[in-house]
Amino acid sequence: MTAREQGFTLLELLVVMALIGIVAAMAGQSFLGAVRTNQLRDASAQLSADFEQVRSSTFRYNKNATLRITGADTYELTTNGVKTTRNLPNGVTVTPINASVTYNAPYSLLSTPPVTLELRRAGHPKVFTLWTVGVTGKVLLDAK
Repeated sequence: MTAREQGFTLLELLVVMALIGIVAAMAGQSFLGAVRTNQLRDASAQLSADFEQVRSSTFRYNKNATLRITGADTYELTTNGVKTTRNLPNGVTVTPINASVTYNAPYSLLSTPPVTLELRRAGHPKVFTLWTVGVTGKVLLDAK
């Protein structure tokens, strides 16, 4: 065997390492996008569940209940006269700020106009939209 047949040249190793780096970078970007989409999905599920909690509390306690957006990533629930502040997870923000929904007891009907909220994460193109429907205030979710 000659020296040429025993191993790889430096150029061959550099080409293979460059290809591995490119594939790893592409996989990393794809993975990061999936993680951010899941964070948005989790935040929208949390907010949607809290809307339903506020709505159902008017039946349970026979008292008006409110959900109010207080900041870019915080909101406040008022059920049975008790205020609870919640935060959206993982850098997710909601607009518009200061939006508010009040459900009236005993039938859980909206006393405020229906609301449309958008959830976003910085650096991610996907937007999740939550909105209340009509007088009943049922909450719907759409991902764009």
